[in-house]
Amino acid sequence: KEFIKNGFITINDFLPENDFTKVREIISREMQDVTTQGSSRYTSQANTAVKFSHSFLNKTIEQLFPINNRFQKLSGVVKSLNSIQTSLNIRQVNIVKEGLDTQHNYHTDVYYPLIKSFFYIHDTSKSQGPFCYCPASSNVDNPAILNWHYRNSLKISEKGVNFDISESEVRNMSLEMLTLEAKENTLFIANTFGFHRRFPGKPNEQRVTLNNEFLREYSWHRL
Repeated sequence: KEFIKNGFITINDFLPENDFTKVREIISREMQDVTTQGSSRYTSQANTAVKFSHSFLNKTIEQLFPINNRFQKLSGVVKSLNSIQTSLNIRQVNIVKEGLDTQHNYHTDVYYPLIKSFFYIHDTSKSQGPFCYCPASSNVDNPAILNWHYRNSLKISEKGVNFDISESEVRNMSLEMLTLEAKENTLFIANTFGFHRRFPGKPNEQRVTLNNEFLREYSWHRL
């Protein structure tokens, strides 16, 4: 009910302490070795560099799931929402220098429900660029939100894809803008059809998460 209403949920202390320590060790080792294994890719988002390790390129991630069945249960819960897993990766966000990048603007990822989970491996404050979300922004029963998507669809047809929304537009919808700072071992699950962004962090800081992405099955068949 909370997820349907707000578009996201937070689960603190997702794993027992001993299991979390094992998971963190595996992920930390993977991100250190990932370039030599050839299983990573880098992308530059203006002043931020992001390093990925994908499950379909590296078997290390598969070692995480036998550690605790909450990972499998998470997949089961999401599947109950008629969704299928489309991506699983370890993501290391490295903040190179001051300034905005493409992920610092509030935006929606797609024009249909897309469920993502972010499992925080370390304590994450504003300096590490945490995830930000506008509660209830995935609810198109709100006329202001539905109208924004309609107007944006017209812009897309004329000028191409742009899912960004300004903070003034968010405020005019009376939506709250939450910065989700968190302790290690915290899991966020969010519908990224809702408005969200990455908080601008500080140079030389980084954020490491285990990311899982699920696509609503009916949306997949439309692609």
